Amino acid sequence: MKQMLINAQNIENLLIEDGIIRSIDTSMQHVQECEQIDCSGCIIWPGLIDSHVHFRTPGEEYKEDWNTGSAAALAGGVTTVVDMPNNKPSITTSALFVEKRACVLQNATIDFRLTVGVTDQSFDAIIDAEREAVAIKVYMGMSTGGMVMAQSDALEYLFAHTTKLLMIHAEDEQTVQKNAAQYEQNTNCDPSIHSRIRSKEAAIIATQRALELAKKYQRTIYFCHISTKEEIELIEQARRDGIQAYIEVTPHHLFLHEESYTSLGTFAKVNPPLRTRADNDALWEAIRTGIVDVIATDHAPHTIEEKQQSYWKAPAGMPGIELLFPLLLTACHEGKITLEDIQRCCISNPANIFGCEKEIAVGKKADMVIFNPSVEWVVERNMLHSKCGWSPYEGWKLTGKVIRTIKQL
Repeated sequence: MKQMLINAQNIENLLIEDGIIRSIDTSMQHVQECEQIDCSGCIIWPGLIDSHVHFRTPGEEYKEDWNTGSAAALAGGVTTVVDMPNNKPSITTSALFVEKRACVLQNATIDFRLTVGVTDQSFDAIIDAEREAVAIKVYMGMSTGGMVMAQSDALEYLFAHTTKLLMIHAEDEQTVQKNAAQYEQNTNCDPSIHSRIRSKEAAIIATQRALELAKKYQRTIYFCHISTKEEIELIEQARRDGIQAYIEVTPHHLFLHEESYTSLGTFAKVNPPLRTRADNDALWEAIRTGIVDVIATDHAPHTIEEKQQSYWKAPAGMPGIELLFPLLLTACHEGKITLEDIQRCCISNPANIFGCEKEIAVGKKADMVIFNPSVEWVVERNMLHSKCGWSPYEGWKLTGKVIRTIKQL
Protein backbone atom coordinates (compact mmCIF):
# COMPACT_ATOMS: atom_id res chain seq x y z
CA MET A 1 0.00 0.00 0.00
CA LYS A 2 1.47 3.36 -1.05
CA GLN A 3 0.55 6.30 1.16
CA MET A 4 1.31 10.00 0.78
CA LEU A 5 0.51 12.71 3.33
CA ILE A 6 0.54 16.30 2.07
CA ASN A 7 0.43 19.55 4.04
CA ALA A 8 0.04 22.82 2.17
CA GLN A 9 -1.13 26.37 2.77
CA ASN A 10 -4.75 25.75 1.82
CA ILE A 11 -5.13 22.02 2.63
CA GLU A 12 -3.69 20.18 5.64
CA ASN A 13 -3.24 16.43 6.09
CA LEU A 14 -4.40 15.31 2.67
CA LEU A 15 -3.88 11.55 2.61
CA ILE A 16 -3.48 9.73 -0.72
CA GLU A 17 -3.52 5.93 -0.65
CA ASP A 18 -2.85 3.94 -3.81
CA GLY A 19 -3.68 7.00 -5.89
CA ILE A 20 -7.02 7.72 -4.18
CA ILE A 21 -7.73 10.60 -1.79
CA ARG A 22 -8.64 8.80 1.44
CA SER A 23 -8.89 11.65 3.91
CA ILE A 24 -8.63 15.42 4.32
CA ASP A 25 -8.43 15.81 8.07
CA THR A 26 -6.61 18.54 9.99
CA SER A 27 -6.61 16.39 13.16
CA MET A 28 -5.48 13.16 11.47
CA GLN A 29 -3.62 10.93 13.91
CA HIS A 30 -4.16 7.46 12.46
CA VAL A 31 -1.82 7.62 9.46
CA GLN A 32 0.73 4.84 9.23
CA GLU A 33 4.28 5.46 8.07
CA CYS A 34 4.12 7.06 4.64
CA GLU A 35 5.78 9.59 2.38
CA GLN A 36 5.22 13.02 3.89
CA ILE A 37 5.35 16.11 1.71
CA ASP A 38 5.72 19.39 3.60
CA CYS A 39 4.62 22.10 1.19
CA SER A 40 4.97 25.15 3.41
CA GLY A 41 4.04 28.26 1.46
CA CYS A 42 2.52 26.16 -1.32
CA ILE A 43 -1.04 25.83 -2.58
CA ILE A 44 -2.83 22.71 -3.82
CA TRP A 45 -5.25 22.92 -6.75
CA PRO A 46 -6.83 20.37 -9.05
CA GLY A 47 -4.62 19.79 -12.06
CA LEU A 48 -4.99 22.35 -14.84
CA ILE A 49 -6.67 21.69 -18.19
CA ASP A 50 -5.00 22.75 -21.43
CA SER A 51 -7.92 22.84 -23.85
CA HIS A 52 -5.86 23.21 -27.03
CA VAL A 53 -2.78 21.09 -27.78
CA HIS A 54 -1.14 19.38 -30.74
CA PHE A 55 0.77 16.33 -29.52
CA ARG A 56 1.60 15.26 -33.11
CA THR A 57 0.38 11.65 -32.91
CA PRO A 58 -0.04 10.14 -35.45
CA GLY A 59 2.51 11.04 -38.07
CA GLU A 60 4.89 13.61 -36.59
CA GLU A 61 6.11 12.03 -33.39
CA TYR A 62 9.60 13.40 -34.03
CA LYS A 63 8.22 16.78 -32.87
CA GLU A 64 6.18 15.51 -29.92
CA ASP A 65 4.51 12.31 -28.77
CA TRP A 66 2.23 11.45 -25.89
CA ASN A 67 5.13 10.44 -23.64
CA THR A 68 6.97 13.75 -24.01
CA GLY A 69 3.78 15.79 -24.26
CA SER A 70 2.46 14.23 -21.05
CA ALA A 71 5.79 14.87 -19.32
CA ALA A 72 5.74 18.53 -20.35
CA ALA A 73 2.13 18.85 -19.19
CA LEU A 74 2.81 17.33 -15.78
CA ALA A 75 5.91 19.48 -15.30
CA GLY A 76 3.64 22.49 -15.77
CA GLY A 77 0.80 21.33 -13.52
CA VAL A 78 -1.47 20.27 -16.40
CA THR A 79 -3.23 16.91 -15.96
CA THR A 80 -5.83 17.05 -18.76
CA VAL A 81 -5.56 18.14 -22.39
CA VAL A 82 -7.83 18.50 -25.42
CA ASP A 83 -5.87 17.40 -28.48
CA MET A 84 -6.45 18.69 -32.01
CA PRO A 85 -6.94 16.58 -35.18
CA ASN A 86 -4.45 18.06 -37.68
CA ASN A 87 -2.20 15.02 -37.69
CA LYS A 88 -0.76 12.95 -40.55
CA PRO A 89 -3.22 11.73 -41.65
CA SER A 90 -5.74 14.33 -40.50
CA ILE A 91 -8.34 12.82 -38.16
CA THR A 92 -11.47 13.32 -40.26
CA THR A 93 -13.25 9.94 -39.99
CA SER A 94 -14.45 7.62 -37.22
CA ALA A 95 -11.92 4.96 -38.25
CA LEU A 96 -8.97 7.35 -38.01
CA PHE A 97 -10.28 8.67 -34.69
CA VAL A 98 -10.50 5.17 -33.21
CA GLU A 99 -6.96 4.36 -34.36
CA LYS A 100 -5.61 7.55 -32.84
CA ARG A 101 -7.42 7.03 -29.54
CA ALA A 102 -6.01 3.49 -29.21
CA CYS A 103 -2.49 4.83 -29.73
CA VAL A 104 -2.97 7.65 -27.23
CA LEU A 105 -4.34 5.27 -24.60
CA GLN A 106 -1.12 3.27 -24.77
CA ASN A 107 1.16 6.26 -24.20
CA ALA A 108 -0.62 9.06 -22.32
CA THR A 109 0.08 9.56 -18.62
CA ILE A 110 -2.52 12.30 -18.34
CA ASP A 111 -6.24 12.55 -19.03
CA PHE A 112 -7.25 13.61 -22.52
CA ARG A 113 -10.11 14.51 -24.80
CA LEU A 114 -9.78 14.17 -28.58
CA THR A 115 -11.34 16.22 -31.38
CA VAL A 116 -12.07 15.37 -35.01
CA GLY A 117 -11.41 17.59 -38.00
CA VAL A 118 -13.34 18.61 -41.08
CA THR A 119 -12.52 19.90 -44.57
CA ASP A 120 -14.51 21.12 -47.55
CA GLN A 121 -14.32 17.59 -48.95
CA SER A 122 -14.85 15.53 -45.78
CA PHE A 123 -17.82 17.12 -44.04
CA ASP A 124 -20.17 14.23 -44.81
CA ALA A 125 -17.96 11.71 -42.98
CA ILE A 126 -17.77 13.93 -39.93
CA ILE A 127 -21.42 13.33 -39.05
CA ASP A 128 -20.44 9.79 -38.00
CA ALA A 129 -17.06 10.74 -36.54
CA GLU A 130 -18.49 13.41 -34.27
CA ARG A 131 -20.05 10.83 -31.96
CA GLU A 132 -16.58 9.71 -30.93
CA ALA A 133 -15.10 13.13 -30.19
CA VAL A 134 -15.50 15.90 -27.64
CA ALA A 135 -15.66 18.56 -30.38
CA ILE A 136 -15.17 19.25 -34.09
CA LYS A 137 -12.22 21.47 -35.04
CA VAL A 138 -13.01 23.87 -37.90
CA TYR A 139 -10.18 25.67 -39.69
CA MET A 140 -11.71 28.56 -41.61
CA GLY A 141 -8.19 29.40 -42.77
CA MET A 142 -5.37 27.07 -43.75
CA SER A 143 -3.00 26.20 -40.94
CA THR A 144 -0.50 23.46 -40.05
CA GLY A 145 -1.73 20.14 -41.41
CA GLY A 146 -3.65 21.48 -44.41
CA MET A 147 -7.17 21.09 -43.04
CA VAL A 148 -9.39 23.94 -44.15
CA MET A 149 -13.10 24.58 -44.56
CA ALA A 150 -13.16 27.73 -46.65
CA GLN A 151 -16.19 27.04 -48.87
CA SER A 152 -19.24 28.87 -47.59
CA ASP A 153 -21.75 26.14 -48.46
CA ALA A 154 -19.69 23.43 -46.73
CA LEU A 155 -19.33 25.55 -43.60
CA GLU A 156 -23.06 26.23 -43.50
CA TYR A 157 -23.83 22.53 -43.98
CA LEU A 158 -21.64 21.74 -40.99
CA PHE A 159 -23.41 24.26 -38.75
CA ALA A 160 -26.79 22.95 -39.88
CA HIS A 161 -26.16 19.21 -39.52
CA THR A 162 -23.87 18.60 -36.56
CA THR A 163 -24.58 18.69 -32.84
CA LYS A 164 -21.09 18.69 -31.35
CA LEU A 165 -19.32 21.74 -30.03
CA LEU A 166 -17.54 23.49 -32.91
CA MET A 167 -14.03 24.74 -32.10
CA ILE A 168 -13.33 27.52 -34.59
CA HIS A 169 -10.00 28.67 -35.97
CA ALA A 170 -11.31 31.99 -37.29
CA GLU A 171 -9.15 33.31 -40.13
CA ASP A 172 -10.63 33.99 -43.55
CA GLU A 173 -8.67 32.00 -46.16
CA GLN A 174 -9.46 34.30 -49.10
CA THR A 175 -8.16 37.33 -47.21
CA VAL A 176 -5.00 35.49 -46.16
CA GLN A 177 -4.32 34.38 -49.74
CA LYS A 178 -4.93 37.88 -51.11
CA ASN A 179 -2.49 39.37 -48.60
CA ALA A 180 0.12 36.65 -49.21
CA ALA A 181 0.11 37.38 -52.94
CA GLN A 182 1.63 40.80 -52.24
CA TYR A 183 4.78 39.18 -50.82
CA GLU A 184 5.11 35.86 -52.64
CA GLN A 185 7.88 37.08 -54.97
CA ASN A 186 10.06 38.04 -51.99
CA THR A 187 11.91 34.89 -50.91
CA ASN A 188 13.69 36.58 -47.98
CA CYS A 189 10.78 38.21 -46.21
CA ASP A 190 11.11 39.52 -42.69
CA PRO A 191 9.01 37.22 -40.44
CA SER A 192 7.01 40.21 -39.22
CA ILE A 193 5.03 40.17 -42.47
CA HIS A 194 3.16 37.21 -40.98
CA SER A 195 1.06 39.63 -38.94
CA ARG A 196 0.15 41.51 -42.13
CA ILE A 197 -0.57 38.43 -44.24
CA ARG A 198 -2.82 36.91 -41.57
CA SER A 199 -4.25 40.32 -40.80
CA LYS A 200 -6.81 41.51 -38.30
CA GLU A 201 -9.21 41.79 -41.23
CA ALA A 202 -8.89 38.04 -41.87
CA ALA A 203 -9.73 37.29 -38.23
CA ILE A 204 -12.63 39.72 -38.09
CA ILE A 205 -14.26 38.47 -41.30
CA ALA A 206 -14.11 34.84 -40.16
CA THR A 207 -15.35 35.64 -36.66
CA GLN A 208 -18.31 37.56 -38.08
CA ARG A 209 -19.18 34.67 -40.40
CA ALA A 210 -19.03 32.08 -37.64
CA LEU A 211 -21.22 34.22 -35.39
CA GLU A 212 -23.78 34.68 -38.17
CA LEU A 213 -24.03 30.91 -38.65
CA ALA A 214 -24.19 30.28 -34.91
CA LYS A 215 -27.12 32.67 -34.69
CA LYS A 216 -28.88 31.21 -37.71
CA TYR A 217 -28.61 27.60 -36.49
CA GLN A 218 -28.64 28.28 -32.73
CA ARG A 219 -25.26 26.59 -32.27
CA THR A 220 -22.80 26.84 -29.39
CA ILE A 221 -19.32 27.63 -30.69
CA TYR A 222 -15.86 27.90 -29.18
CA PHE A 223 -13.42 30.41 -30.62
CA CYS A 224 -9.83 29.21 -30.40
CA HIS A 225 -6.91 31.61 -29.81
CA ILE A 226 -8.73 34.93 -30.12
CA SER A 227 -6.01 37.53 -30.65
CA THR A 228 -7.55 40.98 -31.25
CA LYS A 229 -9.55 43.61 -29.46
CA GLU A 230 -12.03 43.72 -32.34
CA GLU A 231 -12.85 40.00 -32.09
CA ILE A 232 -13.52 40.36 -28.37
CA GLU A 233 -15.94 43.19 -29.09
CA LEU A 234 -17.73 41.23 -31.84
CA ILE A 235 -18.22 38.18 -29.62
CA GLU A 236 -19.33 40.31 -26.68
CA GLN A 237 -22.06 41.86 -28.84
CA ALA A 238 -23.12 38.45 -30.15
CA ARG A 239 -23.48 37.19 -26.60
CA ARG A 240 -25.75 40.12 -25.81
CA ASP A 241 -27.84 39.00 -28.80
CA GLY A 242 -28.21 35.52 -27.29
CA ILE A 243 -25.43 33.58 -29.02
CA GLN A 244 -23.46 31.18 -26.84
CA ALA A 245 -19.83 31.60 -27.84
CA TYR A 246 -16.81 30.69 -25.74
CA ILE A 247 -13.57 32.68 -25.98
CA GLU A 248 -10.13 31.07 -25.66
CA VAL A 249 -6.91 33.07 -25.53
CA THR A 250 -3.30 31.86 -25.51
CA PRO A 251 -0.20 32.86 -23.53
CA HIS A 252 1.64 33.94 -26.69
CA HIS A 253 -1.14 36.38 -27.55
CA LEU A 254 -0.94 37.71 -24.00
CA PHE A 255 2.83 37.90 -23.47
CA LEU A 256 4.24 38.31 -26.99
CA HIS A 257 3.47 40.90 -29.68
CA GLU A 258 4.60 42.17 -33.08
CA GLU A 259 7.81 43.54 -31.61
CA SER A 260 8.77 39.99 -30.56
CA TYR A 261 9.71 39.17 -34.16
CA THR A 262 12.88 41.23 -33.62
CA SER A 263 14.29 38.77 -31.07
CA LEU A 264 12.47 35.56 -32.06
CA GLY A 265 12.35 35.76 -35.86
CA THR A 266 10.57 32.77 -37.38
CA PHE A 267 10.25 31.21 -33.92
CA ALA A 268 7.50 33.83 -33.40
CA LYS A 269 5.55 32.60 -36.44
CA VAL A 270 2.20 31.30 -35.21
CA ASN A 271 -1.40 31.20 -36.47
CA PRO A 272 -3.16 33.53 -35.75
CA PRO A 273 -0.10 35.78 -35.68
CA LEU A 274 1.19 37.98 -32.91
CA ARG A 275 -0.67 41.27 -32.62
CA THR A 276 -0.07 44.69 -31.06
CA ARG A 277 0.57 45.59 -27.44
CA ALA A 278 -2.87 47.21 -27.46
CA ASP A 279 -4.38 43.84 -28.36
CA ASN A 280 -2.41 42.25 -25.50
CA ASP A 281 -3.93 44.79 -23.13
CA ALA A 282 -7.45 44.14 -24.45
CA LEU A 283 -7.08 40.40 -23.84
CA TRP A 284 -5.81 40.91 -20.29
CA GLU A 285 -8.78 43.20 -19.60
CA ALA A 286 -11.14 40.59 -21.03
CA ILE A 287 -9.72 38.02 -18.61
CA ARG A 288 -10.10 40.35 -15.63
CA THR A 289 -13.72 41.14 -16.50
CA GLY A 290 -14.69 37.51 -17.04
CA ILE A 291 -15.24 37.84 -20.81
CA VAL A 292 -12.54 35.28 -21.63
CA ASP A 293 -13.65 31.75 -20.76
CA VAL A 294 -10.48 29.73 -21.30
CA ILE A 295 -6.73 30.23 -21.39
CA ALA A 296 -5.07 27.43 -23.38
CA THR A 297 -1.72 27.14 -25.08
CA ASP A 298 -2.27 25.94 -28.65
CA HIS A 299 0.87 23.92 -27.83
CA ALA A 300 2.20 23.34 -31.37
CA PRO A 301 5.79 22.06 -31.25
CA HIS A 302 8.11 22.09 -34.24
CA THR A 303 11.80 21.27 -34.22
CA ILE A 304 14.46 23.94 -33.94
CA GLU A 305 15.71 23.03 -37.43
CA GLU A 306 12.23 23.55 -38.88
CA LYS A 307 11.73 26.89 -37.16
CA GLN A 308 15.15 28.15 -38.30
CA GLN A 309 14.11 28.02 -41.95
CA SER A 310 13.18 31.08 -44.00
CA TYR A 311 9.80 32.72 -43.42
CA TRP A 312 7.98 30.87 -46.22
CA LYS A 313 9.34 27.46 -45.18
CA ALA A 314 9.21 27.72 -41.38
CA PRO A 315 6.04 26.13 -39.95
CA ALA A 316 3.69 28.14 -37.74
CA GLY A 317 3.34 27.23 -34.10
CA MET A 318 5.22 27.18 -30.80
CA PRO A 319 5.32 25.02 -27.66
CA GLY A 320 3.67 26.31 -24.49
CA ILE A 321 2.09 23.72 -22.22
CA GLU A 322 4.92 23.47 -19.67
CA LEU A 323 4.99 27.23 -19.01
CA LEU A 324 1.26 28.00 -19.13
CA PHE A 325 0.82 28.00 -15.36
CA PRO A 326 4.12 29.70 -14.40
CA LEU A 327 3.50 32.48 -16.92
CA LEU A 328 0.02 33.10 -15.53
CA LEU A 329 1.30 33.00 -11.94
CA THR A 330 3.84 35.63 -12.97
CA ALA A 331 1.04 37.78 -14.41
CA CYS A 332 -0.80 37.31 -11.12
CA HIS A 333 2.30 38.41 -9.18
CA GLU A 334 2.44 41.52 -11.39
CA GLY A 335 -1.21 42.34 -10.69
CA LYS A 336 -2.52 41.72 -14.20
CA ILE A 337 -4.92 38.96 -13.09
CA THR A 338 -5.83 37.06 -9.93
CA LEU A 339 -5.48 33.45 -8.83
CA GLU A 340 -9.26 33.22 -9.18
CA ASP A 341 -8.95 34.25 -12.84
CA ILE A 342 -6.47 31.43 -13.43
CA GLN A 343 -8.68 28.88 -11.69
CA ARG A 344 -11.70 29.96 -13.70
CA CYS A 345 -9.95 29.97 -17.09
CA CYS A 346 -7.71 26.90 -16.65
CA ILE A 347 -9.80 24.62 -14.43
CA SER A 348 -13.49 25.29 -13.79
CA ASN A 349 -14.59 26.71 -17.15
CA PRO A 350 -12.78 24.17 -19.37
CA ALA A 351 -13.94 21.38 -17.05
CA ASN A 352 -17.53 22.44 -17.63
CA ILE A 353 -17.10 22.90 -21.38
CA PHE A 354 -15.33 19.60 -22.06
CA GLY A 355 -16.89 17.41 -19.39
CA CYS A 356 -13.89 16.92 -17.10
CA GLU A 357 -14.10 16.17 -13.38
CA LYS A 358 -11.83 18.42 -11.34
CA GLU A 359 -12.34 18.05 -7.61
CA ILE A 360 -10.09 17.42 -4.64
CA ALA A 361 -12.37 15.31 -2.46
CA VAL A 362 -12.37 12.09 -0.47
CA GLY A 363 -12.84 9.06 -2.71
CA LYS A 364 -11.63 10.82 -5.86
CA LYS A 365 -8.52 9.90 -7.82
CA ALA A 366 -5.54 12.11 -7.05
CA ASP A 367 -5.39 14.83 -9.69
CA MET A 368 -3.64 17.90 -8.34
CA VAL A 369 -0.85 20.40 -8.67
CA ILE A 370 1.22 21.75 -5.78
CA PHE A 371 2.66 25.17 -6.56
CA ASN A 372 4.50 27.98 -4.83
CA PRO A 373 3.27 31.38 -6.09
CA SER A 374 6.35 33.21 -4.76
CA VAL A 375 9.33 31.25 -6.09
CA GLU A 376 11.42 33.15 -8.64
CA TRP A 377 13.22 31.21 -11.36
CA VAL A 378 14.56 31.55 -14.89
CA VAL A 379 13.41 29.48 -17.87
CA GLU A 380 16.32 27.48 -19.28
CA ARG A 381 16.22 25.23 -22.33
CA ASN A 382 17.76 22.22 -20.57
CA MET A 383 14.89 22.03 -18.07
CA LEU A 384 12.15 21.67 -20.71
CA HIS A 385 10.39 18.35 -21.33
CA SER A 386 8.84 18.90 -24.78
CA LYS A 387 10.58 16.92 -27.51
CA CYS A 388 10.93 20.03 -29.69
CA GLY A 389 13.51 21.34 -27.21
CA TRP A 390 12.88 25.09 -27.19
CA SER A 391 10.57 27.81 -25.87
CA PRO A 392 9.94 31.44 -26.86
CA TYR A 393 10.23 32.27 -23.16
CA GLU A 394 13.80 31.06 -22.67
CA GLY A 395 15.67 33.44 -20.36
CA TRP A 396 12.49 34.91 -18.88
CA LYS A 397 12.42 35.40 -15.11
CA LEU A 398 9.15 34.03 -13.74
CA THR A 399 7.50 34.20 -10.32
CA GLY A 400 5.48 31.12 -9.40
CA LYS A 401 6.57 27.53 -9.86
CA VAL A 402 5.04 24.06 -9.96
CA ILE A 403 6.55 22.01 -7.14
CA ARG A 404 4.86 18.72 -7.87
CA THR A 405 2.02 17.32 -9.94
CA ILE A 406 0.19 14.20 -8.75
CA LYS A 407 -1.96 12.31 -11.25
CA GLN A 408 -3.69 8.95 -10.93
CA LEU A 409 -5.19 7.71 -14.18
